[in-house]
Amino acid sequence: MISSVTHRERIVKYSHKNSVTATSMVFSVSRSTVYRWRTAYTEHGREGLRPKSTAPHNPQTVMTDLIRERTLRHRELGYGPQKIKVLLEREGIKVSHMTVYRFLNRKGLVRPQRQRKKHYKAWSRERPNELWQMDFKGPYQREKRTLWRFDLIDDASRLLVASVECESPSSKVVLGTMRAAVKRYGSPLQVLTDNGAVFVPRRGNGVSAFHEWCIKNKIQHIRARRNHPQTLGKVERVHRTINTECERMGKELDEYIEYYNKERPHSSLGYRTPWELYDTPRRYAATC
Repeated sequence: MISSVTHRERIVKYSHKNSVTATSMVFSVSRSTVYRWRTAYTEHGREGLRPKSTAPHNPQTVMTDLIRERTLRHRELGYGPQKIKVLLEREGIKVSHMTVYRFLNRKGLVRPQRQRKKHYKAWSRERPNELWQMDFKGPYQREKRTLWRFDLIDDASRLLVASVECESPSSKVVLGTMRAAVKRYGSPLQVLTDNGAVFVPRRGNGVSAFHEWCIKNKIQHIRARRNHPQTLGKVERVHRTINTECERMGKELDEYIEYYNKERPHSSLGYRTPWELYDTPRRYAATC
């Protein structure tokens, strides 16, 4: 057996009488291996040539019932292995994302990808409160009621500044939400909206109530040239996230906002929470 102690000792003793290069050629062993065995034999004798176990020093994580249950619970929300790993670590469970991936794969919960996804560089502002994005989502049916939802997020940190349900998109809803948001988080430099009737008058050269409020409060109102989803990509993504997770988690909207901002890790933020990026000295302006 080539890895036996006796065979290795024979190679070492041969190298003492001949060159290492000749030894490696005769026994078909690399020169670095011969040197390593010679050093081990010199320091520890015959015992140093004994083959070592190839088992890892840190054995793989044992998937306990608790880890399985928590992993499947997070997977129900559509979270991937990286995000699940971060959430488990916050619960005091140390596990690698590959362990999570292999478990989900065995359960048939990993969708095969035909080709690798393209990763695009996300555009965003550098400091919180430089730009807020806002948009209405709806109409949709809930409890036999036709509702709309007004979502407002910070561009740099992805902080969900506000999310308010209403019966119709109106200036009253927008202005009321903005006043409360400015009072709590401070005034942004700019706001970005689409060309909806609430933000931009449909006829004439008049000024909407929202645009007039922005001028009064020295906030620059940026309008999307076209009503294209990518223009308001971040807030459009928030629309879908709230629709998917809030209902599955069984949380009220106000409760989910706190979870989204302070507990939910975001892949676009390096698996940090929006509050970690928002609540920093780099934030523009301050709360009133």
